[in-house]
Amino acid sequence: MLRQKPKIVIIGAGIAGLTAAKTLYTTTQKNSNELFDLCVVEGGNRIGGRILTSEFNGDQIELGATWIHGIEGNPIHKIAQEFNSFQSEKPWECKEGKLIDKSVTITEDGYQ
Repeated sequence: MLRQKPKIVIIGAGIAGLTAAKTLYTTTQKNSNELFDLCVVEGGNRIGGRILTSEFNGDQIELGATWIHGIEGNPIHKIAQEFNSFQSEKPWECKEGKLIDKSVTITEDGYQ
């Protein structure tokens, strides 16, 4: 009797869904097509989930995810470091609408 391959469906093509798909695919290496069928389903009209970068007045701004949760092994933290995103020559706007002179990075544990 032929055994059917399991079908794995990942709901959502945000960072978690895409990471899950990549992990499944790369962990099994070359045999992934033989072991299971994998499908990522996204309900929106684009991938990326809450990560949404747009252009405003000639600058790129982030309309979606604006917090980086977790530093150890977090791919977004690594990308932010590579693009030197923790440094800025422009002041940042606080929620209260006040401008501050320098950006501040705070870890999950509250360390500045």
